[in-house]
Amino acid sequence: AWAQVPRPAAAAVTALCLGGVTSAFIAPVTLLHTTTLGRPSQSLRSLLAAPAATQAYLKLGSATTGPGRIYYPITSARPSTLAPSSPGGVARIGLSFDTTSPELLGEVLRAGAAGGRISSVSLALRSPARNGRPRTELVDTFTTGQVTSFTEHLSGTPAGSVSLVLPAASHLTTTARTLRHSGPFAPAAGRAAAPATKVYVALRGAGRTPAPFHPVAAVMLSQVAPHTPVNVGFTTTALPLLAAIFHDEGAATPIAALTLSVHVGGGSRPARTAFIYTFSRLSVSSFAENLSGAVSGTTALAAHPRSRPSRGRNFDGRRARRAHR
Repeated sequence: AWAQVPRPAAAAVTALCLGGVTSAFIAPVTLLHTTTLGRPSQSLRSLLAAPAATQAYLKLGSATTGPGRIYYPITSARPSTLAPSSPGGVARIGLSFDTTSPELLGEVLRAGAAGGRISSVSLALRSPARNGRPRTELVDTFTTGQVTSFTEHLSGTPAGSVSLVLPAASHLTTTARTLRHSGPFAPAAGRAAAPATKVYVALRGAGRTPAPFHPVAAVMLSQVAPHTPVNVGFTTTALPLLAAIFHDEGAATPIAALTLSVHVGGGSRPARTAFIYTFSRLSVSSFAENLSGAVSGTTALAAHPRSRPSRGRNFDGRRARRAHR
């Protein structure tokens, strides 16, 4: 199935699957022998020799300064070859992965809510050097990417599953001098548990009056396909928030905005803001209140996408057309 994928892109994504993020359902040796790739480079062979020590990282976007330049750890990478979307098109690469990084989950949310298009996607593989410090073995950069679906659990221990579509062509970097300047890389959790998160929500109606933030739990976000609503679910005991949602349930006018603020750490660890995101034009999909004992409520909202498919070129190299109304 990998025969259609150009060697540099396929080699890097295959190494990503085999090195440190191998699935329990696919044996590394079996997958290596079923591909039609040539002999992997020396760096890839060294990664395959010690897969348990290899860590994969992902960076979304092409930023070179600020938080957007950071690579975040991912696990359980599952690459696949996708058929061309039209006759005469080129094959594409599908990549699904898991992550416990709230910052990366925030970047995925921003991209998915805005149509899914990403300006650049970079994969990096790192393994311990002789001194025990991680060493970057390779970086594979794709000039564009598309978030096709995601599911995120943000309360308590953050966790998420993400699916991307990447073009077949990529730029593979294995030169040691160049790799020394790659990064920075966020710490991998390893055996330690991921830092706990606390989530707060502010709901704003038609007015422009700033709304206070209220704590929420069991926060889950999901999107099943590009340009579809982002589903937002949570539970809260905050009476003002419950009253506002109850008022907007079934209303003809959608909720103007909902701001999600995700904080990491606290206690023995310094607290920091992982990300803040504001949804617009939300409708109440479901709402249930528990009025016995301590009052609480669980709600599901649908946030409408912020943009329509834009004109440009798709992964097959053809110009995308704007739909006529």
